[in-house]
Amino acid sequence: MPGGLALQGGRSSRCQPTFTSSWPCHIKTLPVRGSIWRTQRCRQCVVAAHSDDAGSVKRLVMMRHADSERPLLSQDHARPITEDGREDARSVAKKLQERGWLPQLIMCSSATRTLQTLESMRDAVAALGRVEVHSRGTLFTVAALDGVTLQHLQEIVGDVVGQAQVACLMCMGHNKGWEEVVSILAGRQIKLGTSHAALLEGRAPSWEDAFGPGTKWRLVDLITPEVQQQGNRAPNGGSDPPANPLPLPS
Repeated sequence: MPGGLALQGGRSSRCQPTFTSSWPCHIKTLPVRGSIWRTQRCRQCVVAAHSDDAGSVKRLVMMRHADSERPLLSQDHARPITEDGREDARSVAKKLQERGWLPQLIMCSSATRTLQTLESMRDAVAALGRVEVHSRGTLFTVAALDGVTLQHLQEIVGDVVGQAQVACLMCMGHNKGWEEVVSILAGRQIKLGTSHAALLEGRAPSWEDAFGPGTKWRLVDLITPEVQQQGNRAPNGGSDPPANPLPLPS
């Protein structure tokens, strides 16, 4: 019989890894008829098999940019963040470090307000200055559209990360796309204000699979700035553009 099983009255108590199994486990070897045998995996082996198929734990930080100056229609991409926004970004960076959620790779919109948010976070936490950053203009564009941000993240993250061992990824961008993605992954409506960071955890074989429909995510925490002065800010963090027929990310 394959696998070198020592049979005891038609049953074996332990197996070694064979070409059909990579999990040493207790199995049953039952005679069916003649020289035909049937094996049954124990519960521990079945659990291990499902665990391996599910892949490794993935941590995702979905963060919206810091509070920014009021928008001008022709210069929305170039809007800088405010001093309050810089303070908020530094506060959130320290909280990520305290919780052990510093990313190993960052995907970031190319808009000025997201890059300046990241710059302020690096000022507060030196370790972020050593993290690889990929800036994409499309992360600014798609965030203004309905129902496309999640699929776009799946495409570009899968392309950038590839087979690299990245346990924690941060994506920094804009509403409405960021709020939409967090709500889909969390399974409930989540409000993502400026400088808010949603911490999500899931299990998947790869980052491309992680953004697919088969991955179950859990919202671990929603980090907000320590102090968020609202007195001098417009509603929703002063970052939403005025009514306009052309959608803009916020």
